[in-house]
Amino acid sequence: MMKKGLVIAAVVASGCGLFKLDHGKIEKSIQAEVKAKGVDLTSVTCPSRPIKKGDTFDCDGVDTDGQKLVFHVDQTDDKGSISWKLDGMIINQRKVGDDIEKKVGATADVQCPEKAVILKVGESFTCDVVMADGKHKVTLTLSDSTGTVAWRVPN
Repeated sequence: MMKKGLVIAAVVASGCGLFKLDHGKIEKSIQAEVKAKGVDLTSVTCPSRPIKKGDTFDCDGVDTDGQKLVFHVDQTDDKGSISWKLDGMIINQRKVGDDIEKKVGATADVQCPEKAVILKVGESFTCDVVMADGKHKVTLTLSDSTGTVAWRVPN
């Protein structure tokens, strides 16, 4: 699961004297980190929350393909520091295809899109595989939360 290091979020004072997390800064931090991993988001929305160590909440996001995403946020102290993690994993399809080619050798040309996708355990994507007997499809499935992708090249 993708984890984000601590972020010191700016705080804002509300009219009632409570300090609140700067949800705009959190949203920008999430967008920047996910973009650095190859996924563009069209939006991220976090709720307005008071600063309170141990508080948890979710931010909602949408990627450029329209996939809805959830980011779990934890307040790690009473000064506005947070950590967050994506509900799912960012998988670089091209890299997975290249890894398959290394394992099977020159017998297959795995052609995956040069794009990162976000998958949850059990979700899949497909790539083309060109072999001596023609073009086939291979289904790749995220097997666990450590990033293991199961695949099978047809015989």
